Amino acid sequence: MLIGILSFKGSYINGGKSTLDKKMVTIFLLIIITNLVLIRNSLLIVSVKGKSMEPTLRPDDLVLVFRYLPKKFLRKNNVVLISQNEKFDGKRNELSHCIKRIVGLPGELMLSEVEVDLCIDKHQLNNKSDILIVPEKHFFVQGDNYEKSIDSRHWGPIPFSRILGVVVKKIN
Repeated sequence: MLIGILSFKGSYINGGKSTLDKKMVTIFLLIIITNLVLIRNSLLIVSVKGKSMEPTLRPDDLVLVFRYLPKKFLRKNNVVLISQNEKFDGKRNELSHCIKRIVGLPGELMLSEVEVDLCIDKHQLNNKSDILIVPEKHFFVQGDNYEKSIDSRHWGPIPFSRILGVVVKKIN
C-alpha cells in the first residue's frame, strides 16, 4: 500500500512514473527494511528470573536489552545482561543468563568474597572479604538485593565478553 501511495503521488505530480520516482521508492524501502533488521537484531526482550535485582526488577518482569554496546559506553550503575556459561562454585548455574548492575570498572578497588592473593602496600590479602582490583576488560557486577544476590562478590570480576547487553527499559 505504501508503494502504491508513493507511486500515485509521483505519477500525479509528474504526469507519469519516472525512473527517479522508482529509485526514490526503492531507496526509501531499503532504508526502512535495513532499519527494521538492525532494530530486530540489536534489541532483545528478556524475562527476569530470581530475586537478586529486587526491588528494581522482580521475577517475571520483562526488560528491553540493547545488544552490541561498545565497552567504552558501559558505566557504573548500568544494569546489564550477563552470559552464565561458566561454572560457579564448581556447579553449573541453571540459568543461561542473569541481570546485574555494574558497580566496579577496570582499575577500581572492590570488596570480594573470592579467595584472592593480592599485595597492597606490602600487606598480603588472601582470605575472604578482601579487596581486589578490577582487571582491565573486566567489570564488577552486583544484584540490587544484596543478601540474595550471587554476583561478582562470589565469582570475581566478569570479563567484558560475557556482557550480552544493557537493560534500557522495564517493559511491564
